[in-house]
Amino acid sequence: MVVALKVTDANRKARVGVVARTFSDLKKKAAVKLKIKANIVQVVEEKDGTVIDEEYFKTLKNHTAVVVLKIGEKWSGFLPYVLDTLLGLPKLMKRDVSIKTQVEQLLLDNESVYGGLLSKMIDSDDKSSLSTRQKDPDWFENTESRFRTKEDYMVENAKRRIRGYLKEAKKIIQKSSKTKRVQNTLYIALDDLRDELKVNDYQGYYFSRSDPEGRGLCKSNGLFICMGPFDQPNCTNSHTINPYSSYSSRVRFSTWNLDHIIEKSRQVVPELIKAAEGLKPGKEINIGYFYKLLFTVDNLKLVDIVCHKKGIHSKCKCDTSKFYIKDS
Repeated sequence: MVVALKVTDANRKARVGVVARTFSDLKKKAAVKLKIKANIVQVVEEKDGTVIDEEYFKTLKNHTAVVVLKIGEKWSGFLPYVLDTLLGLPKLMKRDVSIKTQVEQLLLDNESVYGGLLSKMIDSDDKSSLSTRQKDPDWFENTESRFRTKEDYMVENAKRRIRGYLKEAKKIIQKSSKTKRVQNTLYIALDDLRDELKVNDYQGYYFSRSDPEGRGLCKSNGLFICMGPFDQPNCTNSHTINPYSSYSSRVRFSTWNLDHIIEKSRQVVPELIKAAEGLKPGKEINIGYFYKLLFTVDNLKLVDIVCHKKGIHSKCKCDTSKFYIKDS
C-alpha cells in the first residue's frame, strides 16, 4: 500500500507531500522533509486530531492532511486552532488592509464548515439591529452612496440576481439558431417576462427583512436559513447567515445561491425555445409558468455554497403540459 499525504508539524509553518508505504516510513520521511531533528512521537489527522497508528494508517486516503508531533506537543484538531488564532481577527482587519482582503477571499472561496466558523468569528459584534449608513458605516463599505439603509442595498442585491437570470436567458436565446418566426416569438416572450418582473419589482423583496407583505426569505432580524440542496427537502447542516449583521457577513452572503431546482440553462430556457418552436395557432406560450421557473421560489432555493450542488439535475424536468395556454 502506498499513500500520498499532506504533512505539517505543530507550528504549521510548512506543509510537504509525503508518499509512504508504512506508518514508520511516514514518520521518517516527514522528519527529513520538515527538518525535524527530535523524535516524532505521534501523528494525528489535522482536521480533528484523530491519532494515527499502524492500523489506522492503512485506512488513510490519498491527500489526507496529518500533523506530526514531538514530545510535549499537542494537536486537537483544526477547529480549536481556528478559535485560538482568530479571536483577534476583527481588529486586525481594521488595521491591515491586506489581512482584510485575504479574509474576504477565504470567505468567498472556502466551502467547508470552517468558512462558516470564520464568518461567525468575524461577526461576533452583531449589528443587525442597526439599519442606516449613519449608524453602521462599516457595513456599507464598498457600496454606492445611494444606499442609505441595509434594506435598500439588500433589495437591490436580490433584483440584481434576478435581472442576471433574465440576461442569461436572453443570451441563450440569441445564440440559438432558429427561424425568424421562432426568434420573434421568443423575443416577445422575453418582453413579457421583463414586464412581469417590473410588476413584481424584480422580486427584490426576497432579501428584504421589512417587506410589508412578508415575502422576504429571511426572518425579521435578517437571518436567512439555507433551504438545502435541490434534491433534498431541507438543509441537514443547519446553515444560516445574517448579512444584515456585519460587513463580512454581507460579503459572504454573495456566496449563497438562488439555485434553480429545474435548471435554468439546461432545462427551463431550452424548453422555452422548444415551446416557441412548437407553438400552434390558437395557443400562446404560458409566460406565467416559465416566469415561476426562472424567477420565483416555486423553482428557486436559497442555499449556502456548501449545499449548492453543481452537477446536472437530471431528474428535474419541466412539465410540458404547462407550456401553452389558449390564445386570448
